[in-house]
Amino acid sequence: NRFKAGDLLVIVDNFLGLDIDKKADLKKLIAEYPGNRWILISEARTNGQDPKSATSDTFDGFQPVQIQNLKRKDVRALSSRWCAVHGKDENKTFEDVLAYIRHGNLPQTGYIVSLVLLAVHQERQMERVNEAVLLNNMINFLLGRSSIIKSSKQYFDPISKEITLQSLSVFMRDAGGEVAVNDLTRIMQRFDGYGALGA
Repeated sequence: NRFKAGDLLVIVDNFLGLDIDKKADLKKLIAEYPGNRWILISEARTNGQDPKSATSDTFDGFQPVQIQNLKRKDVRALSSRWCAVHGKDENKTFEDVLAYIRHGNLPQTGYIVSLVLLAVHQERQMERVNEAVLLNNMINFLLGRSSIIKSSKQYFDPISKEITLQSLSVFMRDAGGEVAVNDLTRIMQRFDGYGALGA
């Protein structure tokens, strides 16, 4: 399979180096399948990024990276670039983004700001604002760009979304990361024909 072949990107969320046994098991797994790429995601903690510590959240050969919150000027700059493309009011968009983040008590990272910008662009009025809601909104937006899905009268349930996105990601990876619109349309038509878009 692809895991044994060593061509996967494996993301381990909520990794905690304090659990010595699980850390040892993971270290063994990484050594057994060296061709794969690994990303370990952990919460910031004291000495968590110290590779010399037995309980650190990283291993030898891993590059520690910290995701920092954006400053207000950075959020404004990102909002301005978005507005320049979509023709939106820069000040209003900036204020709306900050309001969403405050209301949802969200981290002010580039990732979250980008998801919020998409919601603002779509003029979505969301009572609950969290990462799951924002991600689901983005998935619906991306899948909605397909004319095949737009024209389908079938219900596009969450499992169908997951199957479709997984298959598309494999297809695009095998194609080197870029595909022509016509090729992508043919793939979507295949999903529709085999019922992947729901019953």
